[in-house]
Amino acid sequence: MDNPTLLAEIVACVRSSVLPFLDEMHSRERQIRYLRERKYYREWIMPLYEAILMFECGERDEACLRLKNYRPKYGGESFPKRAAEIAARLNCPKC
Repeated sequence: MDNPTLLAEIVACVRSSVLPFLDEMHSRERQIRYLRERKYYREWIMPLYEAILMFECGERDEACLRLKNYRPKYGGESFPKRAAEIAARLNCPKC
């Protein structure tokens, strides 16, 4: 951190990338939109994040349905178990 050139690059990066990103993440709706716009959305954990955000935005039935039907391509059985744990914490119907 004592290199002035490197420090200036870090500050520039934070100003140009980090701060605008954080400004966009103030609402749950924007967070959902962000997840849906990303190429990596279909990775194992992003649908879980989206379901939680949907639940918090009042889309409870759809969020619970997504958690119930969550079956990622990768990750084995641990991720569907995690989805079931999240559904239980959100008090989603069990059937």
